[in-house]
Amino acid sequence: MVTSARPERYRLFRRSVRCYLEQSYAHRELVVVLDEAPPADQRRVLDYLHRLKRPDIRCFVPEGEKRQIGALRNISIRAASGDFVCTWDDDDVSHPRRVELEARLMRSRAADAVYLSSYLVHFTRQKEIFWVDGRLDPTCRPLPGTGMLRRDVAIYPEFPRTRLQTGTDFVLFDKLKVCNSVWLLHANPSLYVYTRRGGRMNFTPDAWLRRTIESLGVRGARLRPRWRAVSAEIARLRLGYRNLRLVSPDGTSFPVR
Repeated sequence: MVTSARPERYRLFRRSVRCYLEQSYAHRELVVVLDEAPPADQRRVLDYLHRLKRPDIRCFVPEGEKRQIGALRNISIRAASGDFVCTWDDDDVSHPRRVELEARLMRSRAADAVYLSSYLVHFTRQKEIFWVDGRLDPTCRPLPGTGMLRRDVAIYPEFPRTRLQTGTDFVLFDKLKVCNSVWLLHANPSLYVYTRRGGRMNFTPDAWLRRTIESLGVRGARLRPRWRAVSAEIARLRLGYRNLRLVSPDGTSFPVR
């Protein structure tokens, strides 16, 4: 996990750590890398992690020049000890069985990488959640943040800090797809919730996200008989937001209860 630890992200950071703690997969670790955090914000994060008293959670504060997101993620990957690594974004939500199910498919297929074909996208300002189903068009790229990769192939590109940082994850995915064994896990969309808040810390390009929701977003006719079950799954994830609605690209919407 890479986090800036700033006040506006601290609540989501703790939610992400909670998702890690709730994972059903026993043999796991969380490596946290603090990025550009003022001393007071760093101390708050370090104190919180210390209070957890979890030897499987370690935190690093890089020294020296500022680093781009790919370089920061590579720090966490090099510090990891397992065979597989997951991107664990500090503002997204993972279902308690995400790691378990992805690791199972990694082993059964001897895969280099596994991504989720379905996931939820939460626009916090609009209080809207979309269900994205990659099975509607298998040629579309999956959301990189949903991935689990073999540690020895999880090497992110390290661009200059001055370069716009969006799209780093896609560069790695495109490289893996050319010459590696990449599989999609078809599972409940609630295994992953991508949080869209806006601002510089969103590394998925806006244009790609809009196109993906328009082409892969589940429409009202399919959503209508399923919305209660999906809504119940969302509620169990405890996103920490009220008055949410499950929305389709055609404008159909249902309350999340």
